[in-house]
Order: sequence, then C-alpha cells, then structure tokens
Amino acid sequence: MAVNGPLSGARGDGSTVVIGFAEAFAAIECVWSLQGAGYRVTVSSRRGARSPLRRMRGVRVYDVAVPEHAWPDTVADIRHLLAESQPAYLMPLDDAAVWVSDRLDLESLPDPGVRLVGPPHRQAELCLDKVEQLAVAQLSGLPVPPTAVVDHLADYQPEPWPVVVKLGRAVYDDRGPVNGSC
Repeated sequence: MAVNGPLSGARGDGSTVVIGFAEAFAAIECVWSLQGAGYRVTVSSRRGARSPLRRMRGVRVYDVAVPEHAWPDTVADIRHLLAESQPAYLMPLDDAAVWVSDRLDLESLPDPGVRLVGPPHRQAELCLDKVEQLAVAQLSGLPVPPTAVVDHLADYQPEPWPVVVKLGRAVYDDRGPVNGSC
C-alpha cells in the first residue's frame, strides 16, 4: 500500500506509527520515509531476531513472541505494545504482520483510535491465501498461468518444466498453515 503524503494532519505532526515486523525487507526504507515525514516510529521485532533497525537513531524496537511459534502470544504482545505506545497508526509490513494485525481487534483497545494502514479483515485473508488469489484473478479476467493446487508436494508430478512451487497459505506456525481457526 502506498501513502502519498502524510498519513493525517499536517506534515510532521509527530504521531507514532507502529510497524512490523522489523525483519521485513521493506522495514528500513519504511522507517526512513516515516521519520522523514515527521513521524515517530516503533517497530515490533520477532524475539531473538537481529534486525539492523535496532541500531537506527530514533527507532524504538519492541520484542514480541515469534508468530510462527506462538501466535497467540504475538497477538497479546502487540496489543500490549499498542496500549503502551498509543500510536496513531499500525502498519504491517510482511505476511505474518498482516495476519497478526487482522487478529488484534483494534476497536477493543483502551484507545480504539489506532488506524490500520494495511488490509482489513477480508482483504487480509485474500492477501495471505494464494489459492484464493488465483480464483479471484481468474474471475476478474486476468491471465492466470496453468496452475495445479495440491495438498502435498508428493501428490504432484510436474509437466512440463519449468515449475514454480509456492505455499498456498502465506503464514504457517509449528503445526501447519495458520488460518482463522487455528
């Protein structure tokens, strides 16, 4: 998602933006852009990860549980971070952050004024489900290459080559694909 100009109010209003996760490829550029526009930045980082953002001036890094191992704890940690820092915005930067932000129930926070700068509910699910993305693309009339969806890679014998293999769900935990019911 691109934001042209300040997120709200006048440029440099000093609002806090919480972004996550620090390990996302876009994190450094996102922090620089937000700081350059006058925002304070707090970054959630997977506990134990070594992000270069920890060395950036003016960035607060908050360790959270690793969502792929303990997503309920990650959701609780992010809710605590939001309650503590009272940001104006929450900006997920990677698939796991999109998934976690969709489970936060922002309206139930002590200060429900946090705005999500990312896909809400139904759009978040679409962002994370490659199989559904293919179906929507086909229904929309977009050209979709021949695709086989399999539950187990051993079930598929590719022909012809080359073949691209992708996970159907973007977020997995220790037990398998993460969805709304795990």
